[in-house]
Amino acid sequence: MANRKKIVGTMVVVTNGAITGQAVEVRDVAREAHRALGDYFEGVPFFYEYKGKRCFAFVGENGKGRGLPRNEKATAMWHLLFPPPRNQDYIVGPMVIVYGDDAFMSEL
Repeated sequence: MANRKKIVGTMVVVTNGAITGQAVEVRDVAREAHRALGDYFEGVPFFYEYKGKRCFAFVGENGKGRGLPRNEKATAMWHLLFPPPRNQDYIVGPMVIVYGDDAFMSEL
């Protein structure tokens, strides 16, 4: 079996208190996002850009049902891309953003 090149991008976790980032291999994105969110996850609609780069953003699938607090920082970031009044929704709990070069993004 040939050695496959590691495809590495960045995973950012947005909480009310901080934005932290770490390198992540494409094969580990689902596991690391699940770990950071503490839940199964779903995509954030219309959140497609971070720092001028194409991205995917995820939140916990049942954050509102679990009573997680509103994440003002993540909500504000989302509303820049999909603003009110069309979007009256908000994000609770942490939000994960993943981005990288074309090879990384195409493997997601």
